[in-house]
Amino acid sequence: MKKILIFCLVLTLFSCVNGQWRGITGYMDHVSSPKNESATSIDTSNITMPPSGSPGVTICGIDKKDFIERMMASASEFGDSDINIKATEYEIIISKHLEGYRNSYMYGSRYNTTPDQRIIMTVANKGDGCIYVGGRSQIVTNPNSPHERITDTTKGQDGKELQAVLEKIKAKYEYVK
Repeated sequence: MKKILIFCLVLTLFSCVNGQWRGITGYMDHVSSPKNESATSIDTSNITMPPSGSPGVTICGIDKKDFIERMMASASEFGDSDINIKATEYEIIISKHLEGYRNSYMYGSRYNTTPDQRIIMTVANKGDGCIYVGGRSQIVTNPNSPHERITDTTKGQDGKELQAVLEKIKAKYEYVK
């Protein structure tokens, strides 16, 4: 019995790690891809993480307010009702429910069995007409409640995928005036 439980746990961990981005990748690819370009999967084979180890890019030629407005306009074009997008003066927060028994088992609670995946992009002025966009990926248990439990998934494969998306966003918005 113990061997079966261990095998199920290993299978569950492997499936959650490899399937975490499926819910939000479509939106992130839509926002980062130029019009009429098919966004399929995220290639991380040649991605180099910044020295800090956290995903982030510097984008020149666009100010913070304009960048956030353009990202929100791209979000309205996507039109997926499952994805929740909020923006403040400094952040864009994208969240989506993670369906499936594996995600419920790993990150759910007895109060709310459906966790959320959250991508947070922090936008800051860097000077000389440039902004810095940093990213974080999280799995949130009991989302939008006083009892949220956040698991940071920015390191490893999720961080590389987020870095790849941020680099696509940089290519789309840099020097756009």
